[in-house]
Amino acid sequence: MKLIRERRKRLHLSYDRAGQMVPGRISGTRWRQLEDGYRTIRDVGRVPESAPPVTLAGMAFVTGLSPDDLRGEGHDEAAEELVHLIEVRTRDDGETDAEAARMAGIAVGLNIRQQKWLTGRIASDLRQLREQD
Repeated sequence: MKLIRERRKRLHLSYDRAGQMVPGRISGTRWRQLEDGYRTIRDVGRVPESAPPVTLAGMAFVTGLSPDDLRGEGHDEAAEELVHLIEVRTRDDGETDAEAARMAGIAVGLNIRQQKWLTGRIASDLRQLREQD
């Protein structure tokens, strides 16, 4: 979690923003608990807390860690989850770009620069909608 904390801070991401970017989303509170390695329960105190491999992979994805970074920290299962996540996202991004180009191609009378801008805008909007689901 030390690497994730360092990267999150370097990217200037709050706990809440980072949690929103995790596929499947986690709350900012949950992100903080996982980074800190504990959560506090009333009348009990601090309870150790660790991220399941899929959540750790999502946190690594958001902060730009590689599968090798995770393996180096002894998180082999999370590294495999991250490999899968990267593959899915790469495929989805390609499909999103193709759909955006198709949609922008419907517009008539645009020059190449305008069509590129529109394609980029549509792709960005489609990704944002995908993240909300």
